[in-house]
Amino acid sequence: MSSMSLASTIASFLTTGIAILVELAFLIVALSVVRNKNAAAGSFIAASAGVLLFCSVTHTLLSSVMGSALRGASDVVMAYALLNVTMAVFRAVGWALMIVGIVKLANATPSPSPYR
Repeated sequence: MSSMSLASTIASFLTTGIAILVELAFLIVALSVVRNKNAAAGSFIAASAGVLLFCSVTHTLLSSVMGSALRGASDVVMAYALLNVTMAVFRAVGWALMIVGIVKLANATPSPSPYR
């Protein structure tokens, strides 16, 4: 394995790992903190985190399977292009859900503070 290939593999592992950790953090915060304050917003943010987590895991797994299964095949570029476009659409849906959740959270009527 060349040093460039090794560096690329390590970089891919790190970026995917960081993305998965951040998406898990979004999911945990949405289900524990946000949902207690605003159930609708928490549901949208949790759905967003779930979609984004699904995309990160699925893209990584399918890329590695496709890389070994289609090695040398003429359609490998088309398969990667299709995978990347599909994941881009899913990620756009995930981020749209996040935006809706944030807007719902921002527009929620504030509950009266017991300290006033």
